[in-house]
Amino acid sequence: MKHQTTLFLFLLLLATFTSYSQTIWNGPTITFNKPNGADWNLAQNQDRITDNVWLTRKFNMSIFNIQQESGSGFGATNTSPTDTEWALGSLSDGIGNLTFATLSTTLNNQLGNNIVNNPMVLHLITDDIYIDINFTFWAVNNVGGGFTYTRSTEATLDIEENKNFQIDLKSNPVKDFLEISNLTKTSDFQIFNINGQLLKKGIVNRDDKIDVSNLTTGIYFVRINSVNLKIIKQ
Repeated sequence: MKHQTTLFLFLLLLATFTSYSQTIWNGPTITFNKPNGADWNLAQNQDRITDNVWLTRKFNMSIFNIQQESGSGFGATNTSPTDTEWALGSLSDGIGNLTFATLSTTLNNQLGNNIVNNPMVLHLITDDIYIDINFTFWAVNNVGGGFTYTRSTEATLDIEENKNFQIDLKSNPVKDFLEISNLTKTSDFQIFNINGQLLKKGIVNRDDKIDVSNLTTGIYFVRINSVNLKIIKQ
């Protein structure tokens, strides 16, 4: 009896911990675009949301998670993109009020007709992250597999929160190259414009410089290790 009670309490604690492990991404909205005819094997044509989910599309059919599968399935049994589930609605509706299923099932197996301007919530299953997503373009009739969507990102840190981190810019304004000070490990970076659009992303090592020479003069934001820094491009 004692062992049964201990097991019950352990399972209850585990369930409680799991229920609070989910993450809501309600940060700035970014736009991802995979042009018609673009090579889905290239990183710039994949939305690498996390280490587990990289969304892209071949010249036709549905999107798929190229990190975990070689292509999209077909028809009512299509479970692509792997490691994701989808629901009609938005984060503001409350996760508990949404019904999640595969993308194909959520859209009644009619992606071409139903996917554009139909707000959804994307759940990254392994990462347990929930994201607002809205497709604004979807190429039909096998013309190249292009698609465009806007989606929410990880919540940004305010200025006070940034003070808790040592990562900073070596100089600001910048001209051609962005240098990061106190970077202790290889890290992902993303650069956004003031409208929240993702312009550049990649990996930066401790002593690397990030090439920003192709950016026009203006204000941008760089995110490194969840730290958000404002940069002025000259």
